[in-house]
Amino acid sequence: MFHVGQRVVLVGWRNEHVPAWRAIGAKYPNVGDVYTIRAINPWEDTALILLEEIDNSHLPYKPEPGIEQRHFRPVRTTSKLAEAKTPALT
Repeated sequence: MFHVGQRVVLVGWRNEHVPAWRAIGAKYPNVGDVYTIRAINPWEDTALILLEEIDNSHLPYKPEPGIEQRHFRPVRTTSKLAEAKTPALT
């Protein structure tokens, strides 16, 4: 369904563990922002998406935590609006 290098938008995601993960330095994408897939890791009966713009490799978990693929949709436009929604790297 998805491939490395593909531009995607996070369409909906909520995780009750976010506050605890943020406390140990985890970074998360924002709903509605456009991202680029860096890697796709199999996980249970789905796949976890890792994003170029979000790096959680410093966390003590292997493989690096990602977001389930069901929370993303492909970007279907190359308009300036899509580019404007891409978050700045921090």
